[in-house]
Amino acid sequence: MSSLEREVAEKQAAFAQLTAENEALKRKEKVLEKVLSCRDEQLGMVAALEERCVTRPGWAQQLQLQHQGAGSQTEAASDSAGAGAASSSSSSGGGTAAGAGAGVVVHRSCFGSDAANNVVSGPVEAQEAFRSMKKEQVIPQYKAFLTEVSAALLHCTYPCCDSDNPIVQKVTAAVERMGVLLKHLVLLNSPVMRQLLSLNLETGQPASPPTGHWDVVVASLQLTPQQAADIAAVYELYRGLIAKVYEERRLILTALGHTPSPGGSGLGCSMDGSATSTFLQQLQMQAAGAMGVGGGAGRPLVGGDAREGIERTGLAADMELIDKLSANMDKEHSARTLLCCFFFGKVLAPPQFAKVAVYSYPYFPDSLAVATAVARASGARGGSGSGSLDGSR
Repeated sequence: MSSLEREVAEKQAAFAQLTAENEALKRKEKVLEKVLSCRDEQLGMVAALEERCVTRPGWAQQLQLQHQGAGSQTEAASDSAGAGAASSSSSSGGGTAAGAGAGVVVHRSCFGSDAANNVVSGPVEAQEAFRSMKKEQVIPQYKAFLTEVSAALLHCTYPCCDSDNPIVQKVTAAVERMGVLLKHLVLLNSPVMRQLLSLNLETGQPASPPTGHWDVVVASLQLTPQQAADIAAVYELYRGLIAKVYEERRLILTALGHTPSPGGSGLGCSMDGSATSTFLQQLQMQAAGAMGVGGGAGRPLVGGDAREGIERTGLAADMELIDKLSANMDKEHSARTLLCCFFFGKVLAPPQFAKVAVYSYPYFPDSLAVATAVARASGARGGSGSGSLDGSR
């Protein structure tokens, strides 16, 4: 009888384990669905922009006239503005709308919720405005947003999620307006986003948050167990993606004559995205110099264990490596934009997004740093002590 009891107990334990694994897989499936919806939206935005640039009638003629310096540019621009933009639809239900003059494309925003989640990605000129924005233009708008939502949150009692509450409605509207700006900057203007993430917004000087800063931000959110589990799951997904990106980057940098250290801080030697981006720009300038473009041919722009200059005989191979490094940087940016979209748009309610912004100040909300803090608090494997990989501060 005892042997039967042991067998029953073992089978019950095995069943419980399989049930738990099944539930975990279901949660991961839901997380992946949300991540894919983020990617579909981002691809839709980029595709809509590219299609507008290429398919608008009069675009090619205008470009040719500009190149030749002859003809009526005003007439060509009029033809371009009068054409409708190519339509696109996101997986989350965004439709299209063609207006008089320049066409517009409606997408479902990463930020906000439900029907109010639809925002308009305007014509090419609007897209270019986001691409060319400077931090001096963004910071005043962001501070005005903070002033608005912080005043409202003072009068919103926990959990501050009643959609019929006028205060919640006010906060949600403000978050959705700011979300339009931020989601376009994340996707189209990564340089200014890197600047914002590295600044103390009060002083305007480069600074890093103190130890424990993001833990305080996470505590303010009062996340539900489901939210914490979703964030931890997508964080692990991100870590898996970025580990492959960093390994590929290590091989490329080594081939370029560097010995990268995962946690290093030296220019061109760190696996950190911002440092590698600067180093990539230097390599591109050096390659241009080697080809006699822009002067300064042969002058080394980086030192240390880097090669003294790009030799013409090996230029083709070096250019190929530089292209690979650029593509690798794009992969990291893609992973970061997915994490940002998921964290701020698919998990947090608008009042929680407002809290992240308020409690992050004087620093800009860092989705990766906050997700790292959530994963660490949730006991996610590898959630602590991995700054070289996850980029937490």
